[in-house]
Amino acid sequence: MTLTGSWTGTQIAGATKSMLDGLVSALHCHDGSNPDVLRPRLTASGDPSEMWHMLCDSSTAVLGRRTLIRAPGSRLAWNPADHLCTAFRVRVRSGGTRGISAVVRAVPG
Repeated sequence: MTLTGSWTGTQIAGATKSMLDGLVSALHCHDGSNPDVLRPRLTASGDPSEMWHMLCDSSTAVLGRRTLIRAPGSRLAWNPADHLCTAFRVRVRSGGTRGISAVVRAVPG
């Protein structure tokens, strides 16, 4: 992951955690559990039917199917298996427009 622009140490930590959670979540698909509770909460992200379909689509889920989202209280909680991520590197490049970019690579094993 590369962070460009001006970042403080606290901002780097927060951005790294959020980016890793998002990347690992994107490599899973949801197991389809609790649709009656979860689907209505997806409206903030777009059409709930389309979002549900995308979350449960296994075609790109290289880390597999799991209970990816839960509904504690009135919110959504993401549950990626980030323990499957064996390594990551963060680079900070000062100057230019502030941004984040990431590359995912498979490690032979």
